Amino acid sequence: MKKIIFFAIMAILVSAVGAAQDKQETQTDPVKQEQQAQQTEQTEPTTQGVPAAQDKPAQPEETDLGKVYIPRDFVHADKDYIKGNYYISLIEKDGAPWFKVFNNKKELLFEELAVVKAYEGKTKRSGLRVRKEFLKDFEYFRILVIKPDSHLLAYFLVKQKEVPAPPPPPTGTEKKAEEEKKAEDL
Repeated sequence: MKKIIFFAIMAILVSAVGAAQDKQETQTDPVKQEQQAQQTEQTEPTTQGVPAAQDKPAQPEETDLGKVYIPRDFVHADKDYIKGNYYISLIEKDGAPWFKVFNNKKELLFEELAVVKAYEGKTKRSGLRVRKEFLKDFEYFRILVIKPDSHLLAYFLVKQKEVPAPPPPPTGTEKKAEEEKKAEDL
């Protein structure tokens, strides 16, 4: 056992001395330094003009919530959208959750900041659950994403059907004209 330990120590010392000598040679010999620099340039790919992986901004993680059917036409940022299927995803931007809304061709239509409500109740499930519903007055369609620690809400302003305004009540002269017309018909 003593011999094995002795040989192990000797091997470590020899490798340390060899490494020190190599280091000393490269520091003192400028020709070897230049050759090593040229070899590393040839073996390494050039990255001039290409940002390093660390410099690229991290893409926010996107959680796909799937296809959502919005049963009525709606308005967002003064733009009208028709009822139908939309793809919804959830991302985290600058520490805040955002909803991304896509059309059927998966083209981004708009992004909407989520309304966050803290949830302190007991939850039996983990992960995300999605609920879609109208509010009581049918003015807004709501998407509710239930997370174990919070509720994330997106609201879509539903376009109301235009009801024609009732005709104004007849004025005094119009009333008399109607009564005279009825009298003549009799």
